[in-house]
Amino acid sequence: MRELNETSLFSLVEQILTRLLIENLEKVGGNGEGELMLKTLNGTMLRVLEHCRPTRTFIVLIRLLTKYKSGASLQKMTGLIIRCLLKLTKIMSGLIHQIEIDKLLLVMHEYLSGYKLAGIDDLGSKTIKTILTEVVKLQGPTIWTSYEEIRKHSVPDVHMEKWITAILNSSTHGPSTLISPRSKPIDIISDIFSIIKHDYTKGFTQLMEHFTANPTVDYTSYISTLPIELQQKVREDLEVRLKKKESSTENTNIGGCNFQDFKERLSMMKQRYGIATSNAQPSDVTATLDNLRNKVSKKNDDPSSMTEIKSRIQNFRNSK
Repeated sequence: MRELNETSLFSLVEQILTRLLIENLEKVGGNGEGELMLKTLNGTMLRVLEHCRPTRTFIVLIRLLTKYKSGASLQKMTGLIIRCLLKLTKIMSGLIHQIEIDKLLLVMHEYLSGYKLAGIDDLGSKTIKTILTEVVKLQGPTIWTSYEEIRKHSVPDVHMEKWITAILNSSTHGPSTLISPRSKPIDIISDIFSIIKHDYTKGFTQLMEHFTANPTVDYTSYISTLPIELQQKVREDLEVRLKKKESSTENTNIGGCNFQDFKERLSMMKQRYGIATSNAQPSDVTATLDNLRNKVSKKNDDPSSMTEIKSRIQNFRNSK
């Protein structure tokens, strides 16, 4: 169910809600069949809200709201959709890191753009504002990064910028510091992670550039704002890049060990086991090996040594 694409999820939710609106469904059959059907449909809808990707679920419900908002005969459908949206909004605090805020804001803007009248006092628009209020409370001023997608839309925004500004400037965020899209704090990291959502290669390249300049920054909270599949990809790619960076900056290694570290540990072991010499120099071992090699080489090449050996062999034969 979680992997349903948007089109399939739209069809599924619409079918469930349509059947839930069948009049006297609970009275169908003589052995409680109708009640069982109603219970099954309700349970299925709850599982959709709990287990499908929250971004897709919000988008599907808002698009269904757009589809059915103009039909006076379908007020019950609108009411049912709104109930689902509000139920999902209540648990948004636990889902916020899974939600693609820019996509959610965009579909909300498209819903509001369908109104030709200045007044938007219908229940659907109030529901959109309720959802937006919760998102802004959870996101704070960083909401403006996601709002940039609305600026790119072909239909100009009439309501959402004003609503966001008003919510941010409410008592929850403190009246002394007014926040607007023109005075929003610059959050480079948020911008980078926003780019990652749309253009992974470009965004990740910028992330590595930022990390190189700011190696102590903790990106954990920012990574958690990405969709789950991107969270894993960013973590894996960061790990690979960091390993490469560590490998390129290490000192000369011998047998997989850092040479300087190896010498220090060897010195400690000698002292611990009482085999260190106070006058020993770091090059003693190398010098000893070279001397030994020279002596062996010299002995093998020395003609006098060979003559002496031959003489002894001859004397041994003569004595016989």
